[in-house]
Amino acid sequence: MHCENNKNIKNNIDFTSNKIFNKVVTKMTKSVIVKSQVKELAKFDGKTLSVAEEFYKALEEKNKQLVAEACKRAKQNSRNTVMARDL
Repeated sequence: MHCENNKNIKNNIDFTSNKIFNKVVTKMTKSVIVKSQVKELAKFDGKTLSVAEEFYKALEEKNKQLVAEACKRAKQNSRNTVMARDL
């Protein structure tokens, strides 16, 4: 959903108080990546490395791909439960 294409924005109607809109925006921005946990893991030879913001975005996309592929495999095996073997 691209907000630019929404007629409500073009008409300057404030719909940010709309519960459905807020739910969609929350879902779009919610991440399964916990930055503090990633930072703790970003070490090499005992030294902590900095983590760029773009790394989190790429990691988020990679995770989404892994989950989607695992779900597809589970369904191909006639299961409704995603398991470790689906990875």
